[in-house]
Amino acid sequence: MDNNKQKITDIKQLKIIVDFTLLNMLAKSTKKQRRLSRIQALCDLIERQFITVLQQDGEYLKGSVLDFARTWGWDRDTVNRFLNELEQQGIVSALVTQNRKTFRVNYVTDEEIDSLASAKPAESLKESLATH
Repeated sequence: MDNNKQKITDIKQLKIIVDFTLLNMLAKSTKKQRRLSRIQALCDLIERQFITVLQQDGEYLKGSVLDFARTWGWDRDTVNRFLNELEQQGIVSALVTQNRKTFRVNYVTDEEIDSLASAKPAESLKESLATH
């Protein structure tokens, strides 16, 4: 047991691949809320990224911090802090152009996941996430 605890504390960061359908289901609320939770805001970002990819409309999300604030029911400072936290975790990437910050959700495609199955799991996933 102590050996397992040591292994857990040695892990600095654990990444898992979660199906968006499951994530979205877990984020759904039975009540009508004016303010989204952090998980609901993340689901909104993922959905926006999915739409961007499907429409082949570049790789960065359409929308600004102000758009996110209105949609999520948050103030702009809270949105900025949340996006900065996601960026620090490697969940999103930001690009600043012409005094405007745009974001993209870092993702791995099904094909990349399949190719990871035959390689070293930890290193290949890290490389694949780093390339997006």
